[in-house]
Amino acid sequence: MFHVLSKGKRSHRPHRADARRGEYRGRAHAPRAPSPHVFGMKLMGRVALFSFLIGFVVDAVIAGCGTTQHDNRQTWTMSTSPKLREAQGKMTVLQAEDGTHVVYLAFDDLPPAAQAFVGTKVYMIWLLPKGGNPQSIGIIDVDDELKARLTIKTPYEDFDVVVSAELESNPTRPSGNRAFSGTVTPS
Repeated sequence: MFHVLSKGKRSHRPHRADARRGEYRGRAHAPRAPSPHVFGMKLMGRVALFSFLIGFVVDAVIAGCGTTQHDNRQTWTMSTSPKLREAQGKMTVLQAEDGTHVVYLAFDDLPPAAQAFVGTKVYMIWLLPKGGNPQSIGIIDVDDELKARLTIKTPYEDFDVVVSAELESNPTRPSGNRAFSGTVTPS
């Protein structure tokens, strides 16, 4: 379909009436792709909102007011030394079928021991059962992203978990350089 313009020239542009009938013949009048809107939000907005909500729920469950309980497990936010301003420690305890307790430890933004506590080299994990002697669990290996994860299995029901910064990797007792601490009590 051709349309006459002034001075006798023809145009390949359709008239508005043709465009309303669906006769599109040029880039200027090509139909738009369907908008990625759902519920009044663009796709990226929905993804961002969903991510925020999931993060909020996870933080609420993990952080809480220090302790949260879900199913057969409890989670604590560990006390952190003022020398570790950005660091965070979480401790989740699950009672196994055999009656023992499995302790999952997660540390984030943990700088090297020598950087946070001058004169030390490593972080050591200690289990302090109520009424018992401190037990060295081992050294924390911090990865390149300043994170560390560790699992401990213990028969104790009432105990403290302490992370200390130590000069050597085989001390008999935790030093006064406490990086993190948390108490597990029977529920």
